[in-house]
Amino acid sequence: MLQTMRRIIIMTILLAGTFGSLFSQAPEAVNFQTIVRDNNGTPLREQLVSFRLSILQGGTTGPVVFSERHQQVTTQLGTVTLGIGTGTVLSGSFQGINWGANTYFLKTETDVSGGEEFITMGTTQLISVPYSLYAKNAGNGLPAGTSGQTLRNNGSGWIADAQLYEDGTRIGIGTTTPDNSSLLDVKSTSRGFLPPRMTTVQQYAISSPAEGLMVYNTDQQALMVYCGSAKGWINPNLPLISKQSCGITYYYQEVISPVTGKRWLDRNLGASRAAQSVTDYLAYGSLYQWGRLADGHQCINYTGATAGAAQYGTTTTTSSSNTPANNLFIRTLSSPFDWRVPQNNSLWQGVSGINNPCPSGYRIPTSTELENERLTWSSNNAAGAFASMLKFTMPGYRDFPDGALYMIGTATGYWSSTVNGINAYLLWISTSNDATVTDDSRAAGYPVRCIKE
Repeated sequence: MLQTMRRIIIMTILLAGTFGSLFSQAPEAVNFQTIVRDNNGTPLREQLVSFRLSILQGGTTGPVVFSERHQQVTTQLGTVTLGIGTGTVLSGSFQGINWGANTYFLKTETDVSGGEEFITMGTTQLISVPYSLYAKNAGNGLPAGTSGQTLRNNGSGWIADAQLYEDGTRIGIGTTTPDNSSLLDVKSTSRGFLPPRMTTVQQYAISSPAEGLMVYNTDQQALMVYCGSAKGWINPNLPLISKQSCGITYYYQEVISPVTGKRWLDRNLGASRAAQSVTDYLAYGSLYQWGRLADGHQCINYTGATAGAAQYGTTTTTSSSNTPANNLFIRTLSSPFDWRVPQNNSLWQGVSGINNPCPSGYRIPTSTELENERLTWSSNNAAGAFASMLKFTMPGYRDFPDGALYMIGTATGYWSSTVNGINAYLLWISTSNDATVTDDSRAAGYPVRCIKE
């Protein structure tokens, strides 16, 4: 009867355990404190109690890697404080546990009579392992590896087969001898380097890119490098072309039309970057009067997709020479509606043509060349123009009677070098109407896209 009552009491003991810090001196241990109560919840005061504590690996039914026995008299509050790792060892080695190799569980067994008839009270995962315990045993439990080698966890434990090497000054991937001139040296004969891949819009959305930042542009199918605020993103496999205009040195690269095979600049003259959208005002560029040099009249300060203002003013005084005496936009209300009177049909003709505003080796395209590109578009409108390799934008135009800006973000024309009577041909593009090659007065201001000779 006494034995039965004792078992009932044991089976109804309530344990409230807390884990403390690691003892600073040997023997190393983890504090474990508990309150021993009877089946009525009353603490068992000043009573000899036996404990068997076991560390299980991997789960509640995993193998026992360490087991020990404790015997202690409870306090007047019914509490006992045990040092896991300081009891009478029954099996295993507490100091030999590799805490970083797996998860571990604490199994608690108790005999409230202080004997050896233990009753299991529960098994709890050791969620947090004291750092110094882990660090102390890491040297014993982890593989040695080689000097500079980074260890790798394969899900079951740490192994010494990682391909990452670091010696404090250099990092090697696939090599233990990175080149002395490198910070990172990657070596392989079967695999390549794969940078981040993104669209043009995503590329330009990178906030404050560092000079030298590298991505793969999926739209252009090219590696792109950021070369600072002046040059922006460039394709290092293509030539970098520069041309000064409006007091700024602009940088351009080439794009090749996949159908016509013609080489064009990737943006309008005076544009800060290649277009991200049909209304990307940073890609609008300058508005030229036909046949005129880049003397400042063309400079426009765009402040938004539908807003902008001319950098310089206007005059009604026409020029009798190929080089006006000022940088003002020349307005006219009388025929031939040209900034130059008399007119000169030899302006803008070829790479060596008079007043050619394009970089060296480039020229204003003919009307036929612009028409040939238009015929390759997926749709004959602004959307098709932007979807093409040339990514045309809608910077609007500057009218010759008043010098004002019109239709910014909705329409524009791209000058050709081809004259048509007193006018000149251009490629008209609109968000609402079909694109077409038409003509306009030479005193009007339109964007320019250069083609390679």
